Amino acid sequence: MNKQLIAVMLAVILICTGGVCAQQAKRSSDARLAFDVVSVKPNKAGEDKLDSNVPLGAGDVFTPTHGVFRATGFPLIYYIQFAYRITPDQQIFLRAEAPKWVLTERYAIEAKTLNENATKDELRLMMRTVLAERSHLLIREQDRQVPVYQVELIKPGRTGPYLRPHDESTESCTGATGIGSETPSTGTLSFPKGCGGFLWVPPTSAGLRSGGARKVSMQLVASSIGSMSGLGRPFVDKTGIDGEFDFSFEFAAEPSNSITQENVPIEGPSFSQAIKDELGLKLEKGISSIPVWHIDDIGRPSEN
Repeated sequence: MNKQLIAVMLAVILICTGGVCAQQAKRSSDARLAFDVVSVKPNKAGEDKLDSNVPLGAGDVFTPTHGVFRATGFPLIYYIQFAYRITPDQQIFLRAEAPKWVLTERYAIEAKTLNENATKDELRLMMRTVLAERSHLLIREQDRQVPVYQVELIKPGRTGPYLRPHDESTESCTGATGIGSETPSTGTLSFPKGCGGFLWVPPTSAGLRSGGARKVSMQLVASSIGSMSGLGRPFVDKTGIDGEFDFSFEFAAEPSNSITQENVPIEGPSFSQAIKDELGLKLEKGISSIPVWHIDDIGRPSEN
């Protein structure tokens, strides 16, 4: 055995000390997770309905699908956000820099893995493989100092009536699929049934926007209400409270600016009023460092 080979073997042994090699092998294995069967097709004209058997948000809401992923009507940006678990505050920057067609052209993706017990996170990794192979997606994450809204408590240690600690002993979670909530409209503000991620819920009256989540961190609460606001800045949690929470939030959407539609005032609280009265929170402008995703390369996905 020559001296060069011995030196290489010794270097490998040193690098592997402490289980580093095992960790690297795990990451490599995860990166290669792939569906056994995949179909990617552009949506046909007129087929704009959004439908998915797996919620495509950054949360953990998930009902086991026996290894099947099926979604239709979504622009490619949604599949990217799902694959890389990109939160609503990060989506602001990703969408601003993405090619226009990524935001507008709709695709149907159906896929199947022989692992019928595949978790949501495993499906995310498999979707990364689909995007890499079919669209040659190159994407990276980097920290960036950006203008934000800091979400703070109005009164220290006290939240509003629709922001409460999750009680595991009394609050059971049911699975949820698709992009909406299973909660029926009852005329009163209600919490979603599914746990782990943001879900839109039926409003108490026409014209209102309603959404919420159960069993989520305050970071996800802040990010979720930011995505509802349309204010164009990430919402960063500065409440200083830990644990898992349930929240429900509803406010009056802005009237349409279209000259073809009558601007009828909507009965309900404004966004700023609702965040105070319903959640006990306030917003302060600030600068913060957050992880931002950037697309280096992407092409229209190849079909079967």
